[in-house]
Amino acid sequence: MNPSTLIAGLYLGQLWLKAGLALRFKSHEPQPRPADLSRLTVMQAVMSGDPGLAGVLEADLQELSDARVIWIVDRGDEVARAACTTLREKFPQRNILMLETDEPPAGTNPKLWKQVAALPCVETELLAVIDDDTRVPRRSLDRLINALDEGADLATGLPSYDAAPGIWSRLVAEFVNTSAVLTYLSAAACTEPLSINGMCYAMRTAFVRQYDLFTACSRCITDDLAMAKAVRHAGGRIVQTAQPQHITTTVGSVGYYGRLMHRWFVFTRILVRNEPWPIQIGLIVSYGLHPLLLAALFCTAAWHPWTLLAVLLARAATIGWVNRRIVGHWRHAPLASLGAELLQPVFFVGACFRPVVLWRRRWIRVFAYNRFEYLSP
Repeated sequence: MNPSTLIAGLYLGQLWLKAGLALRFKSHEPQPRPADLSRLTVMQAVMSGDPGLAGVLEADLQELSDARVIWIVDRGDEVARAACTTLREKFPQRNILMLETDEPPAGTNPKLWKQVAALPCVETELLAVIDDDTRVPRRSLDRLINALDEGADLATGLPSYDAAPGIWSRLVAEFVNTSAVLTYLSAAACTEPLSINGMCYAMRTAFVRQYDLFTACSRCITDDLAMAKAVRHAGGRIVQTAQPQHITTTVGSVGYYGRLMHRWFVFTRILVRNEPWPIQIGLIVSYGLHPLLLAALFCTAAWHPWTLLAVLLARAATIGWVNRRIVGHWRHAPLASLGAELLQPVFFVGACFRPVVLWRRRWIRVFAYNRFEYLSP
């Protein structure tokens, strides 16, 4: 057996194993049942900057028509305040509360700072934290509520990117859409999640208040990992669902793309470092080896071009088919997906050598999931 064939076998083996686990997880998940959204408050930390902000907020208002909504806006963010005010006037029948907050103290997560401020205003049995770039289909939120009713303490869904125009937005979308199903669902088929999709999750309000979860996590830069750890520490149960939530972020330049991917990989590195070494090794082998195998295949392409071609065709067919089975449509652009996968080691190395990220208009040096410092006001 030549090296190219061995590498191809290893690459396709890990891909098909994760695809099989994801499909198995999906096959065992019950269909969403209609839920009473009047039991729910949607909590969104709103910040201007993306041209699609108002459209996403309006889409959630229309889709989740019975839920109460709390928008939390920075006091100095005039654009975000104007967008929220316009939507409140457009939907006067909706129960919408807009809160304004000051800048968070040093060392406090800005998103959780807003959630802490909003929690006393929640009067419903359930709450959902939804990012301001995330559109949640009614079926997806129904499934989260179903999971809470079935005994979960936190229920989260599957991130699905809808690419905005431009190559950089497409690369971000393909990175998420290629890896989300194979990462979140394949892991959930084997064990309870180590982290959650922080872009959309639901909890029982009483559980959040009992353990003061937002405050407990507010000193952590990675709010998704911190929330998962806090729920497990409280003895709670986390349920991953296969229902998608749709994210649209406009990535208009190579610089924005690089900063966004760098931040995600800094946070990924924190997640890996936070686990015991046997789990670290398992995570690296399961989710970090495949781009290196793919790069090795390209290096051998001059001698074995047909092996590379066969792998690329099998890869595209597998990812597209799995997404169609789970998300409902193909959502796979092979060339952008390849580029996004081959760049992963570059971003991971960058995250190891420079743990400084730009997040919510602040430069932040990250030391650990629960220790960071602001480098700019």
